[in-house]
Amino acid sequence: MANVSIRKYKTSDYETARFLFAEGTKEHLPAACMYTLTTPRFYFITFVAFTSVFMGTGSYVLALTSLVALLAAGWYGLYSEFHGLASRFLRKDMLDIEKSYMMSENACFWVAEIDGKVVGTVGAQPSTDADDELLLLHISVARDYRQQRIGTKLCQTVIDFARQRGFNAVCLETANIQHAAINLYESVGFKKSRVAIRPSLVHQYTSFTVIDYRYNIKS
Repeated sequence: MANVSIRKYKTSDYETARFLFAEGTKEHLPAACMYTLTTPRFYFITFVAFTSVFMGTGSYVLALTSLVALLAAGWYGLYSEFHGLASRFLRKDMLDIEKSYMMSENACFWVAEIDGKVVGTVGAQPSTDADDELLLLHISVARDYRQQRIGTKLCQTVIDFARQRGFNAVCLETANIQHAAINLYESVGFKKSRVAIRPSLVHQYTSFTVIDYRYNIKS
C-alpha cells in the first residue's frame, strides 16, 4: 500500500481538487441509470406509456418509438442532474476554495497525496442549521487510488478537526445509489439520521433517496 499523506489545501492544488470533485460527482451517472431501470415506478411508467400509445394508434412502431423517447428523456434528465450538480458547486464554494474553506477558523479543506500527486479531497464547513455541527463536504478519491483507505483517512481528518474545534457532530449527505460511499461512512462510524426524496422531478421519477449521516463526537 502506498504511503498516503493528508495535508491542508494549497493554491497549487486548485485545478486538481476541482477535477477530482467534478469527476467524482459525474461518475455516479451509470449507477443512477442502472438503479432507475430496477425500480417499480420505472416499469409502471414505461408500461403506461407503451400501452397508451399503442391503444391510441394501434402501431407497435409508434409505441416502441415513444418508449425509446421516454428512455432518452430519462437519461438526459439524469445526465443533467449529475453534471448540473457538479457545475453548481464548481461555481459556488469550489470556485474559490481558499476563501470558502481556508480563511475561517472553523472551516478547512484537505487533500490526500501520494508521491507528490493529489489523489483525494475533502472539505469541512460549519452547518447553517446547527451551531454544534460540522459538515463533511466534497470527499472524493481518484478512481485508480481507491481501496487504499484514503477515504477513511479523509473522514477521520474531518472528525479530528471537528473535535479540536469543539463541535458535537460531523454531518454529511449522500444518495442511496452511492454504495461505496455508504459503506465508507458506516465503517468509520457514521449513523443514518434521515432518509428523504427531494421534490425535484428527477428524484420523484427515479425514487432516488437522499441519506443524511451523523457522527457524534464523544466529549
